[in-house]
Amino acid sequence: TGNSGGVGNFSFYNLANNNNPLVITPTGKIGIGTTSPISSLQVQGSIGTTVNSQSSNYTATASDNIIVATASGLTITLPGAATVAGRLYTVKLTAVGSATINGGGTNIDGSATFSLTAANKYITVVSNGSNWLIIANN
Repeated sequence: TGNSGGVGNFSFYNLANNNNPLVITPTGKIGIGTTSPISSLQVQGSIGTTVNSQSSNYTATASDNIIVATASGLTITLPGAATVAGRLYTVKLTAVGSATINGGGTNIDGSATFSLTAANKYITVVSNGSNWLIIANN
């Protein structure tokens, strides 16, 4: 650790390859792979996430990000939007048929549920703290 990531920055310094893989600025911005982040979290490189395949009814957890529905007729239930403000989920149906996304007691763009009606359909939602907003689908 040290101050080698810039004046006032808190950095983790890697002596083996002479770089700062992680920097926290005095304003709280975090940089991974960059010493001068301009966003709350800035990553220079790829980001990995868990892909969770489900073949029966499932309730999304804090560990989920991408949920793949591998069977028709199942329901994926999201947590209540008020409990997870800012969280993103993507749900994709890979089976022939349909799957239902349940808003967990809160609406998904004004409806209690959203249907994926064919194989390879998907939806990405984000919680605004009171409802789920659809930010992408096909």
